[in-house]
Amino acid sequence: MSKVLDKLVSQRILHHYHSNNLLNPLQHGFRTGKSCETAGFELREVVLERVRRNQGVCMISLDVAGAFDNVSWVSILYQLGEAACPLNIFRLVRSYLRNRSVCYETHVTRVVHEVNRGCPQGSCSGPLFWNIVADSLLNQPFPRNTYVQAYADDLVLVVWGHNESQIAEQGRAAMSIIEEWGELNNLRFNPQKTCMLPITYRRRLSIANPPVVELYGQPIRAVEELKYLGVISDGGFTFHAHFKDRKAAIDTLSYRLTLTVCKWFSKQPRLMKKIYIGALEPKVLYGHSAWGHRLKLKTFYFSWEEYVQMESLYLTHPAIKDGIGFDWKEPKGEGLEIFTDGSGINDKIGAAMVVLYFGQLIHSERVRLGDNCTVYQAELVGLKLAAEFAQTLTITKRVNVFSDSRTALQSWADPINTHPLVGEVKRLLKRARSERGVFLHWVKAHVGYHENELADAGAKAATDSPSVSVELPVSSSRLKCKLRRIIIQAWQDHWDYSPNKDRFTRSIIPKVSLKTHFWGEMAELFTGHGRFPAHLFRFGIGNDERCACGAVGDAFITCQALCHLV
Repeated sequence: MSKVLDKLVSQRILHHYHSNNLLNPLQHGFRTGKSCETAGFELREVVLERVRRNQGVCMISLDVAGAFDNVSWVSILYQLGEAACPLNIFRLVRSYLRNRSVCYETHVTRVVHEVNRGCPQGSCSGPLFWNIVADSLLNQPFPRNTYVQAYADDLVLVVWGHNESQIAEQGRAAMSIIEEWGELNNLRFNPQKTCMLPITYRRRLSIANPPVVELYGQPIRAVEELKYLGVISDGGFTFHAHFKDRKAAIDTLSYRLTLTVCKWFSKQPRLMKKIYIGALEPKVLYGHSAWGHRLKLKTFYFSWEEYVQMESLYLTHPAIKDGIGFDWKEPKGEGLEIFTDGSGINDKIGAAMVVLYFGQLIHSERVRLGDNCTVYQAELVGLKLAAEFAQTLTITKRVNVFSDSRTALQSWADPINTHPLVGEVKRLLKRARSERGVFLHWVKAHVGYHENELADAGAKAATDSPSVSVELPVSSSRLKCKLRRIIIQAWQDHWDYSPNKDRFTRSIIPKVSLKTHFWGEMAELFTGHGRFPAHLFRFGIGNDERCACGAVGDAFITCQALCHLV
């Protein structure tokens, strides 16, 4: 019931202030229709308006030491009386604040301290009582070239003028009013946390020589960046530091959410969108009213190609995921034609590219890849050489690129292929296509196309190169193949050198393999571990170890060599 009464009293006081228009519009905290966004927008407009008038501007952030804990109850009751609060509500609040104490008790001592200040912690009326007292500061007659704004206990003072001396004079006058108000209400501002940001736009002011404004006789220190309501402002009002801070926070949050989602949930588009809207988007857009005007600049544009490479929770629209198509076309020896190929000989990998102009060889390139690479990677490297060569052309308007690797061409046609080399060549081809027509074609290998045979010969010749020119990470298929080979070899060694174990089975299957050689009945026959009289007799299940033919011995030997019933 106490919480209900506290809420009702707060609503009645707030209704009285609203009805009599007693709430100061410069207070944005705990007010209907006010928020951090409205505070940031009004502060931005005040600063930019003075900057447009070619005036120097300083922002001073004020820190009230223990604001909610130190607000005087006498000040609260005085402000309620000044507002002509209804007598019954006033008496109820006075009774609510009277005879309150804090008790600290242990098994050895008990201390009781009378309390006469501070908003009750966790109460509905606490923020309202602070705003009532803070409004008395906002109602003070500040100098003309100043602006004071508050969000709960976060206060900011803006001072402007045509030169440093005028700003310093106006600032000292405003700070004297603030000091007197704090002394009257038993509140003190923290000089160490109070700081000043000179707006250096158009070089009206500088950090090195800021206006001198004092608080309690101490000069307020000038800073290059000022954080107010979670938005980092800088002297040039560019918000570069804020954008960097948001980017780092979003990268960290995206990474952690991605790990959680991938571990416990599947990557469902609806779930990703819900996480993006609920977690990432509000964090990115917070304070937009203060820095939103800066998004018009090209400096803050981002490349979607860089964005989608990250493990993001909310991918961009699939319409931008376009592959690079190809077709089947026979080379005709017309215009500029490029042929690429990749080859592997004796565990050596090479790639090559040949350029022909109306059937005449005019240029060729060949590279040797690392021995851990695959022929597929060599085909990709060959097409990469073709894309790089196409970018160097200045006059030719059409280039035909031929390859006999259908797998490589299909990789570029796939819009969601994540191979890093495929993505790199895609970007090169798109860049080349923006200046001229570059078309991909597939041709059959070793069917008599002289140009394709030249590329194949160049790729094979590249394997004889003494040094490796292109190093690529080991492909997953090659790594799996090597691991499989090592595992099978270790298995074979264990099978060959196991002493006196499974000698009969080893004589039948000397080589281990991942393939299944026999089905169930054959395994029973070869191992003797089946429904044979000798085997059943060993375990006391059968009455006789002899076969139906009368012979005694191993099941396989008996059935294959001696038993005439088989």
